[in-house]
Amino acid sequence: MEDSRDAKFAPRILSWIYYAARPLSMEELREALAIEKDEPKLIRNYKPKARDISECCRGLVVWDKPSDRVTFTHATVKKFLEDEKASIIEEQKRLGERAEKKTELLSTPASVSIICLTYLCFDEFETYPNAKEFVKGKLKEFNLYSYASQFWGAHIRGEAEESTDVQNTLLRLLKSEAKTNLALQIEAYLNSRFHNISFIKGQTLLHILAEKGLGVICKLVLYGDAKIDGRYLTDSQIAS
Repeated sequence: MEDSRDAKFAPRILSWIYYAARPLSMEELREALAIEKDEPKLIRNYKPKARDISECCRGLVVWDKPSDRVTFTHATVKKFLEDEKASIIEEQKRLGERAEKKTELLSTPASVSIICLTYLCFDEFETYPNAKEFVKGKLKEFNLYSYASQFWGAHIRGEAEESTDVQNTLLRLLKSEAKTNLALQIEAYLNSRFHNISFIKGQTLLHILAEKGLGVICKLVLYGDAKIDGRYLTDSQIAS
């Protein structure tokens, strides 16, 4: 990768490793980096090479091939990123528009949340109502799907839940019964000790939001302020 691209790409790599709910495999990270907000499918040619990911971060990131985990080279890297982020936020609060513009090494939590949700929203997942077939066939082809289905709620809770882009993308996902059910079934399968694929059917929008602990978005729905692509949710969408 060229230096100019590194400057743009490195924060995405560092952010995924920093915010990840568990260590990511190299293929999971490559797919996460290949996706942009609202893309309808995974374009595999966009996946960066593993070597480029390591080189781009100038020794801050390491890929342990035996365990297939991509992590920071040392715990001090995460501490450094935390301190750097806190310093920028404090300076912006103190100086406002007079604060010096710095290259931020971390993206926002919302950026990771949106990629997880965009992944689960891929058009192809509308055609897999049978999760058993998906597990046997396609799950291994879509490396990030397992992670996204398990941890999208954890990534949204907190700061990211206030993002209108996150709210919009999540409600678009939950608007599709097929995509929502597939994600919930795969999550149940992955979290089950015996790989049980059963899940609670017929969950309403509010049921799912409440179960994930997304109180901010729950309130938007309850008070009639929730929107999908600029349009308020209808009563039938809320009840379904």
